[in-house]
Amino acid sequence: MAKILAPPPRRLVILLIFCILSFIIAINISSTYSKEAIMSKTSPVKPINNSDSNSNRKTKHDNIAIALRLVEKPSSLEPRSNSSHFYAMKVLIHKFQELSGADVLEGFLPKQEVRPRRVRRGDSERVEGGQDTWSAGWAADAHKNLPGFKILFKQFPNADWYLMVDDDSYLMIDNLAFSLRKFNASEPYYFGQANKFIGCDDITKFEDSPNFAQGGTGIVISRGAMIQLMDLVDECIIHYRECWGGDIRVSLCLRDANIFLQTLPGFHGEPPNKDFSYNMDPCELPISFHHALPKQMQKLFQLEKATESDGRLVTMGDVYQVFASSEPRHVKNAYIPGGHFTQIQMDHEDKCRQACFAEADCVAWDFAYDKQLCFLKDHPHRIVGDLPGYAAGVFPARYNCTDWSRESEELGDSQ
Repeated sequence: MAKILAPPPRRLVILLIFCILSFIIAINISSTYSKEAIMSKTSPVKPINNSDSNSNRKTKHDNIAIALRLVEKPSSLEPRSNSSHFYAMKVLIHKFQELSGADVLEGFLPKQEVRPRRVRRGDSERVEGGQDTWSAGWAADAHKNLPGFKILFKQFPNADWYLMVDDDSYLMIDNLAFSLRKFNASEPYYFGQANKFIGCDDITKFEDSPNFAQGGTGIVISRGAMIQLMDLVDECIIHYRECWGGDIRVSLCLRDANIFLQTLPGFHGEPPNKDFSYNMDPCELPISFHHALPKQMQKLFQLEKATESDGRLVTMGDVYQVFASSEPRHVKNAYIPGGHFTQIQMDHEDKCRQACFAEADCVAWDFAYDKQLCFLKDHPHRIVGDLPGYAAGVFPARYNCTDWSRESEELGDSQ
């Protein structure tokens, strides 16, 4: 008589199912990370969006690490669709899209509704930053920058440039590529928005701090600098493990390699909202805007597409025309902060406005009734209201980069 086998215990069945599921998940993860990706993240790959604001983790936004290779010197006056060069980022985004399924080529907006945390400054909106600064999430966040660059360099040792940026920043990669091409990537370069710090490496005064590139806005390191950084990175990970900022740790390690932050215009710590100060040349090429909301990213993306069809890059003048040119042009009881290039004695705001209009370099003006002074300005700083005895105005169309060839020449482009 055949033996009748008893059914396995319930716990054994559950354990068997768990093992099978774990094996399937492991295969999927292995398959995902075995694909060749030009864009690498320090956390698992997922769509670029701000949906993390709805999660429970108390940390800042994820960092995105990018390896960039420049092949040909681009021509600013030639439409990109007909040019012989290519920008590596177009390849990077394509590869990233394959891995994540994110619709990153069409505006960086996720399909689902996203409600990022906002903070208001005056009438402006931006993604909230600096929340829960001393939480466990923030403390852990500081550990990822140096290891992230180590992983990025190991995966792409032949790239020209390496970039790490927060995912609530809008990055104009074509502008970055254009600005970097005048530098030899084999030499040590370190770029980003300059900031000071205290509380790391026994530094207690801001004046004693070396400049560091703020990580959210973007850290850009050349291949030459990365090679030197890699010689020290393991030592730096241990030595600076108590430093509260991951971007600061990167700067300290580069400093130990005798590499210091250099100036490259275009990194902005705020999005182009109503509080943004346009105190730069309108021909400056913007590279990044930190704390940008999805609606601001969408506008910037549409601007890039529009200028691309004209065969040129986005300038700060373009950004102003999209985001700020519709602001009031003549406001009473208001003034415009910032410097002026000349002042004129007169007795009425209308005369001040006429004086600005008659001066080709004048973009904005304000008038002080008590001093009977007219101040002429060459940048459209934001108008600040609720100041009796003043008046201010702006001529928006004048803040525009009409001489693109001048910008190309300044950037070293050979025509």
